Amino acid sequence: MFEIQNYIRKKSNNKIYLLSDDWINIDLSEPYKGVLYSSLEYSKPEMFFYSIYKLITQKLQKENKLLSTNEIMEYYYATSSQILFEYCKVGIENNSYNFNKNLMHKLDIDFENYIIGLKKSILDYIMAIPRNLLFIGLLPDDIPHFEPQGEQFFQINMTIGFSIATSRIFDEINNTAFFGAEIVDYNQISNIIFYLTPYGIINIDEIKDIWKVKFEKFLIDNNFTIINSTGLTPN
Repeated sequence: MFEIQNYIRKKSNNKIYLLSDDWINIDLSEPYKGVLYSSLEYSKPEMFFYSIYKLITQKLQKENKLLSTNEIMEYYYATSSQILFEYCKVGIENNSYNFNKNLMHKLDIDFENYIIGLKKSILDYIMAIPRNLLFIGLLPDDIPHFEPQGEQFFQINMTIGFSIATSRIFDEINNTAFFGAEIVDYNQISNIIFYLTPYGIINIDEIKDIWKVKFEKFLIDNNFTIINSTGLTPN
């Protein structure tokens, strides 16, 4: 259906997806990957791309357009690829269909300023620790915002974020549960990330008032222990 380069290694363990150990499938030095894992934990660029899928779904629902999950995926893929191309200078392989530039602009969101802010955040983060600059090929006094190595580091972050979000959608596209989960290793730190599945996004109104009950059931069904649910809110 879609052709995407395999930039990440991912496996499934009883409905929970794992990005473990050295899961970035790009030929980079170990120190470079160390900085990259830390940056990805901090910035989580996949959230930006997954939110695009959510926004597209909600917009189509408001327009009363009944599209298949495959058609929604086409909107998402074309829009995300165009954002990567225009604002990140990253080209994603795609032979399935021609880009429609109007898709991105129909969402009426200032993606350019959002990307500028995300890029600044990523590069500010690595600049705060001088050894990070050395590991990505810069000198301690260099400012990554104005160096090609900094641009490349940002592009890799966004490419991996796109890969994580897109693989998540593919993996969950036929799942009729409202929620999904990933366990992601970032060096010595592991994060458990919960999210609405594509089904959950489309049918969010069904659980608008009972989402907490549904989410707690999902946790129990998947052997998570709930210590304290006070203050639990949807994102």
